[in-house]
Amino acid sequence: METVQIITADGTVLTAKKFTPTSTVKSVVVMPAAMGVKQNFYEPFAEFLAENGIAVLSFDYRGMGESIPAQYRHSLRGFDADILVWAERD
Repeated sequence: METVQIITADGTVLTAKKFTPTSTVKSVVVMPAAMGVKQNFYEPFAEFLAENGIAVLSFDYRGMGESIPAQYRHSLRGFDADILVWAERD
């Protein structure tokens, strides 16, 4: 598993994790986190997929999990993130 950063078109940094199979890649799955669920919840499943030849990219939406900007670690008050922003920008 490798942690990477994705920079969105509006400059927001999203933290993502790549799970790469050691064998030939059969397919690729993009696994965004569910609302209110951090991406690390899906790590065992992503590891299973990678062990079976499926590459996985998981990520936390802006304002969630590892994609919370440092200045908002204690409170997201004033942070612009909702389901429409996630769908359109992340």
